[in-house]
Amino acid sequence: MITVKKVQSSRALSEATAAYSCEVYWEGRRIAFAKNRGDGRATHLTPIGSTEDFVAASRLAEKKPVQDLDFSQMHDAHGNPMFHTLDSYVDELVEVDGIKKSIKRRLNRNLKKKAIFVDGIEIMASKHPYSDKVVQVLRAKHPNAVFLNEKDIDEAVELWYEAECQRAAVSL
Repeated sequence: MITVKKVQSSRALSEATAAYSCEVYWEGRRIAFAKNRGDGRATHLTPIGSTEDFVAASRLAEKKPVQDLDFSQMHDAHGNPMFHTLDSYVDELVEVDGIKKSIKRRLNRNLKKKAIFVDGIEIMASKHPYSDKVVQVLRAKHPNAVFLNEKDIDEAVELWYEAECQRAAVSL
């Protein structure tokens, strides 16, 4: 599994693409330092540690399909399916990391003030703080609701993110 850690983004430096730096990990081992200056050029990867791990991560990235906005696989001008390179896959992971950090900030601000729940692809919040009574009323209207207030913050972020992705795929 390829993951990114210590992501530092700079909106001020972003012109054509996201400007960021991060560490790239393969199976829990650091394999590279990634940097994108935000000027439209590709992300630069500086390998760190095992060359074998870097190559293995690159091979895995090359099996990951590049997805369109509706989450279907993108194709080139000749109709061939497109796959990531390690640098483009890192770009995607950094983008997802930024989205999840934003969701986490929003949840941290609102979980104590509102009952927040996911029902299918919908993310909803009550006007009232989370309580057994509020949950009872909301469950009557939304029997499949999953209350994010009842989850640990990381699980709540994942549930919110999944619902947003599903909603985006349906709306396109």
